[in-house]
Formats: sequence, structure tokens, C-alpha cells
Amino acid sequence: MEKLDEHTEFEVKFRADGIQLEDFRDIVKNIPGFKKAIFVSGPDQYFTKPDGSFARFRKPEYGLMDGGSEITIKKKTEGSKNNIIRKEVNWKLGSTPDNTVVEGLLMMGYKFNFSINKDCHIFVFDDATVVYYTVTDKIGRAPCRE
Repeated sequence: MEKLDEHTEFEVKFRADGIQLEDFRDIVKNIPGFKKAIFVSGPDQYFTKPDGSFARFRKPEYGLMDGGSEITIKKKTEGSKNNIIRKEVNWKLGSTPDNTVVEGLLMMGYKFNFSINKDCHIFVFDDATVVYYTVTDKIGRAPCRE
């Protein structure tokens, strides 16, 4: 199988309302090539541009990045008709103040779109990453598992 180019993401999401995390975890951890599990929880703020690219500002309250924050920028690949294969870069921001991160995104032409709370159960493999998300809006409504 051919590997994707660096910074290329192949992402497919499915609603999983009827699948419990514990059952999912048991199945995934028994797939050959499983390396580790990571848990990250906290708010994600999304910013968009007219060209279809978007930025996610993540500052987890628990888990990954040792309390630091991260910007992820995603953009459809050239000629793509869907959002399944796209370019993605992640920037670790350490302790950069939130207002500096947001101002930088605004200066790059991004506009604030929405904010959600997300629990991310990340399962890392040699050649892929599988994630079980539980998502709620900022008020705690509309739980969604994917």
C-alpha cells in the first residue's frame, strides 16, 4: 500500500451514537499494530477562510501537550471534490497566550466560526490514528459520538 505524502490527512468520520467507548476501546486495542492510547479533553475553537480551509485552536484542559496549546490548519487538496483527503499541519504553541493565538489567526484572514467541547480518545497505530470523539456544544448540549 502506498503511503500518503507528509502533511496529508485521509479522514473519514462516522456517527457512533450506539457504540459505547469501552466496547470500541476493546476492539481497537486488539487490532494488530496498536501502539498506544491517548486521552485529550477540552475546548476547540474553529476558524474558517473563504477558500474552505479552517484552523482549530485546541487548548486541552486535560491530556496531550502538557497544558500547551496547538493550532491545526486543514485545507482540501488541489482539485479535491470532498473533504476526505486534505493537507494538515499542526503547530505546538506551548504557553503562547490565547489572545495572541486568536489575533494571529485573524491576521492570517481566518474568522471565528464556532467552539465546541471535545473528549478525544486517540488510538495510535504504526500507519494510522483512530479517534473516538464525544462532542458537545459550549453549553453541554447535543452530545455526538463519532
